[in-house]
Amino acid sequence: MKVRRLMVWALVVLGSANGVFIAFQFARYQLNTGDRLLSLLPLPGLYLLEIGLASILTLLAVWKIQRAESRQWQTVLWSMNGILLAFVILGAWTIGIPLAPSFLAFLIVDILLAGGDRRRLVRGFATLSAAGLIQAVIILILVWVW
Repeated sequence: MKVRRLMVWALVVLGSANGVFIAFQFARYQLNTGDRLLSLLPLPGLYLLEIGLASILTLLAVWKIQRAESRQWQTVLWSMNGILLAFVILGAWTIGIPLAPSFLAFLIVDILLAGGDRRRLVRGFATLSAAGLIQAVIILILVWVW
């Protein structure tokens, strides 16, 4: 049990650090190309902020789940992973590749915390899929509008 808990924490900390780091690096790169801070708004700044917040919320969700079993925080955990999946797929040639390790780390954490319960896994993957689909639609609408 301790090994599993240690593995969960190692994966979630590494995945969260990677997500925040990638969002920060992409924002920094945008600003270093001579663009002003306002060039990040609304896009891609909104996306980068969302990636960083999703990574931090995943860390918070695991902390809450470890303290006391809570279905709501497990839903948050799977949802944040779905949001990252949308960025990994739709940003495959830009931000998707560097975000893929975070997605995979969080997916392993999701599966480990489900504890082999098939109903939890099915519900979790349904939540991940729904969150990813909703996020992908939002991304596509925002790109089309702006």
